[in-house]
Amino acid sequence: MKQQTLLIKMLLALAPVAIGSLAFSEEKKEFVPSTEPVFNTAQAKPNIHMVLDDSGSMKSRDILDRPGGRYILRTKALDDAVQSLLYKYRDKAYLGITLIYQYRNESGLIQLPLDDYSKMSEYDFKWDVIDRISRLLERSPGNTPIRPAVYDTLKMFRGMPVSARGGMNANGTIQYESYRARYYEGRQLETPLRYRCQQNHMIVMTDGQPYGDTSVGIAEVDRHLFGRFVNSLNTNTDVISNGVILSSSVELGRFGSTLGYIAANTDLRDAFKPKLLGLDQWRREVWGIKDKDDAGKDWHDEFSTKMPITVHSVSLYIKPTADVYTELTSASKGMNLGFEKNKGTAQDLLLAFDTIFSAIIKSTSSTKAMNDKANADILFGAPKRGDLSSMGAIRYDTTYNFRQRFGTIRAMVPYISDWTEDASGKKIPQVDAAGKPKQATLELWNTDQTVKSNQGRYVTLGGLLSDDRSIRAMNEIYKKAYPDSGNNYDRTYVTWLTDHEVTTHAHNLRGRLTPIGSVTNSDIKLANKDELYIDITPKKMGNELRENLVQWLLFKAKNQPVNHLVVGDNNGFINFINAERGLARGYRAGERNTAYFPKMLASRIDDIAKVNRSATLVMEGRTNFVDAKVGANQYATIGLTSMGSGGKGLVGYSIFEGTTNNGKLFTATSTQIKPLFEIINEGPTEFRTKGFENLGYTYSGFEFFNKTSPLNGVRVGQAVAVFGNGFGAKKSSLYFIDAHTGEKIREIVLNPQGGGASTPSMLVRAEGAGQMVDRIYVGDYSGTLYRVDFNGKGLKDSDVTVTALFKAPEKGFGQSAISIKPLLLKNDITGKVTVYFGTGMAASKELDRGEKSLVEHSIYAVVDSNQTSAASTAKASAMSSNAASVLLPVLTQKDLSPGNVEYANKANVNYTDTGTHQLEIKAPANVANKDGWYLRLIADGEKSGERVIQEPKYDARHKAITFSTWGVHEREGGKPIEGLDDPCLSDAAFGKSLAIDVKTGGASNKIGLSNKGKTNNAPGGLTGDELYAAPEGNSSTKIDDIKKIDSKVAEDLIVAVGEENSTHATDPEGYAAYCEGDLTGGLECDLYDRSLLNQKVLDPKRIGIQKIFSF
Repeated sequence: MKQQTLLIKMLLALAPVAIGSLAFSEEKKEFVPSTEPVFNTAQAKPNIHMVLDDSGSMKSRDILDRPGGRYILRTKALDDAVQSLLYKYRDKAYLGITLIYQYRNESGLIQLPLDDYSKMSEYDFKWDVIDRISRLLERSPGNTPIRPAVYDTLKMFRGMPVSARGGMNANGTIQYESYRARYYEGRQLETPLRYRCQQNHMIVMTDGQPYGDTSVGIAEVDRHLFGRFVNSLNTNTDVISNGVILSSSVELGRFGSTLGYIAANTDLRDAFKPKLLGLDQWRREVWGIKDKDDAGKDWHDEFSTKMPITVHSVSLYIKPTADVYTELTSASKGMNLGFEKNKGTAQDLLLAFDTIFSAIIKSTSSTKAMNDKANADILFGAPKRGDLSSMGAIRYDTTYNFRQRFGTIRAMVPYISDWTEDASGKKIPQVDAAGKPKQATLELWNTDQTVKSNQGRYVTLGGLLSDDRSIRAMNEIYKKAYPDSGNNYDRTYVTWLTDHEVTTHAHNLRGRLTPIGSVTNSDIKLANKDELYIDITPKKMGNELRENLVQWLLFKAKNQPVNHLVVGDNNGFINFINAERGLARGYRAGERNTAYFPKMLASRIDDIAKVNRSATLVMEGRTNFVDAKVGANQYATIGLTSMGSGGKGLVGYSIFEGTTNNGKLFTATSTQIKPLFEIINEGPTEFRTKGFENLGYTYSGFEFFNKTSPLNGVRVGQAVAVFGNGFGAKKSSLYFIDAHTGEKIREIVLNPQGGGASTPSMLVRAEGAGQMVDRIYVGDYSGTLYRVDFNGKGLKDSDVTVTALFKAPEKGFGQSAISIKPLLLKNDITGKVTVYFGTGMAASKELDRGEKSLVEHSIYAVVDSNQTSAASTAKASAMSSNAASVLLPVLTQKDLSPGNVEYANKANVNYTDTGTHQLEIKAPANVANKDGWYLRLIADGEKSGERVIQEPKYDARHKAITFSTWGVHEREGGKPIEGLDDPCLSDAAFGKSLAIDVKTGGASNKIGLSNKGKTNNAPGGLTGDELYAAPEGNSSTKIDDIKKIDSKVAEDLIVAVGEENSTHATDPEGYAAYCEGDLTGGLECDLYDRSLLNQKVLDPKRIGIQKIFSF
């Protein structure tokens, strides 16, 4: 197969806030997300070349095919492993194979040149690659000349000719004579190098010690390393071709570590790079030099990276750390895996290879994260698995690679690793040379290790994925969506969805890499059994429902089988991962409990699964939960998940359900994840959900309230979900649905030309026995902030008024969008609400990248004094009937008092240097302005494009609002080169972590991580004690509020799950942490002595927790 110049577009989402890029029509002015994220990070597909043992000893029948299975030939075990690897990774890496004995006339020992085999047809791939390599492995005729094969592979990487027949003692290498000088025949191959930032790896596999180690053809640059041990066929003349002395040889038995040294100290940017240009008129090869990489760039431009060759080893018979392996791998810090005789099976052989492949490919970026406890405890000493008392808060995070379609969920526990004790016995952290407390991080588990094929339940709306009824229903959708498909949706697709270890499928479906698809912008949320996902405090809920839900919480804590970690992925699944801190009731932490593939995605399955489709966004939206009464005597924990850029759809499911007997005793009616409904506004028309014609791309999260109404003498409960209709619609509107059935209750139009509404913030009030919505604030794509008043009544359009409270300055289409959920603070004395938000999106390469994005954005604090006017307010009934025109805003920016953000001392920053910079917040001159204030994000200039795309949080301890901002300094202007994207050009992100005092509008410097700017990086949002995204919201009940309602219930709640497993238990005398992630996957924390927090804020003790990645 001729070398192909193939450029793969590599885009990874900004963690944790990328929304998606979009195609933009200036004429239509409509938002249409693309199928890939917007932020670029450098990543070229790696070269992985295997050097495999085909010696005679490989025919020994002494390896079990599986534990307790039958003995098979070593060749069979290796062949099965290689086939699996080739199928699994052919679209994720450039692959090649060297055999240590058998050769090809055209390429010597290089049996499979490094190339992209993903574009071959299934027939050609099987015949020309799989079957041919299988026949060679089955033959395995020779001895074990490992080092000559390794050396030829090193020459191949460096663009040098390889030996035509391998080592001298292997195949009776022929000498040739020319001009009275003798030489060994060589073969010139094309360079395998494609990009100036490409990883290059060699994996050496053997079942024994080397034998026959004389290599022919020594590279000129290596000759000094072999010294007097180099032999020559000629006395005075060297025959040299492209840097190789073809007339020389060397016995490599003593030079294993030298080969490792060559690999580690090579920089392939400097290597010779031959390129076959074609054949001349006499059918002779014409060669040239590849002086530019596949992006058209010099190999040593400023964005190139050093390109060594990393060597790994896999043993099938001898100790994996034997000298024969470590000599090759130590210098480049490669892995040594495999097993000794009788200590492993064929499955273990595959696992060893697979571990190395996965580690190479997983150059990842971090997305969202959360702690499993309300307070971020950090304990002294390494946690002990199985001893929950030794663990502080567990931090769950996700890593992913979008193009290569994998995601991983991890459970990480940071801890203080070194300390002393004072006279009272109190532990004091020891600090390192940089003054940081000595710390470490333990990975408890990750889903690559814990999630297996067919593990747990695989469900869809209506039943199990494998049910015949489900297959028939999904095939009906499939045939409408893909009328020209030559196949049905059948069990082939079910196998693809449920068994990621199967590498080949019919219908041209791709093999999967890991059990979970890429997790780009999806929320990661915990559904804990001892947490109540609704606010039952007296101001927000009536007595009767509050009392019922307190009992429901206790019942749930005792009877919900397991805590669930809920994450959507771009294979289309909503994953429910066991998140117990230990083993409980047979549920092991990290294993997949349930995987929900929505039935509506049958219309997308070929775009997700076909081998010839690019990676695509699917389930990458928001997730929220509610605990509610959902009938006369039924209660449930319900979740809703949206698709974000993945589509115009959302799903609902129950996590735990129960009923009461006369309002007293609970009985569990559903302890498994159960899909409840799906709402879709795309795909085949006949399968779209009626009543949701204005549903756009579902970026909105969900707010809930639990209303009750009398029916036949009993109070019937209804969980109501409220969400914005999302971007990409003409109208901006709010949907109200029954969260248990999906039934549409109401749609309130906010703006007939608003472009779609984002996540609302809601105020609720107690009404009768239950709850009722009081007021909603929500932004939209046009940059308008709306207030929706329910005026102490119900949801009827005639009772509801819509007010355009504020409109941000117009900066061009899409540039004023309010894409985040506003944060509300209510003054209990005046009743006034201050609404905190910012403008901007990270959504469009056309709008949010490049020249159009270079506009000024701001952070706003708008005070709602219940202002209104005839032009700014209308009845919801008038808005729905189009009787009202677009509302004019009550307030604009000119009504607010301005401030701004600057770098300290007006410092100039270099956006391509990774660094942290001190900030100054110039407080608004008139912070007492009755209408509010705004902060201009102009530290990087008035046209920097810095924007707000993460929800703010309220720091209740320090009375401050925290914001994270994001911008991008595009290297080379972000312009493609001759129409091709360059995977070596990473975007230089920048952003700021801001904390703003709610009274002054100036800086709050109580948390040391705040009011810092990052370059060539961006903050990922702050977490820690008493940081709330919705301090006035209805999303949960804090343990302190439960204590006020019933102190015994609060105690019983902790006892029900155990103190070590409790969401709410904490150590008031221990250490707490405020932590902030960043784009690179790093995590930085400020460590505080919690016992002193209420007395005086300490100078923060900085703790740096760096995630581990494989590059």
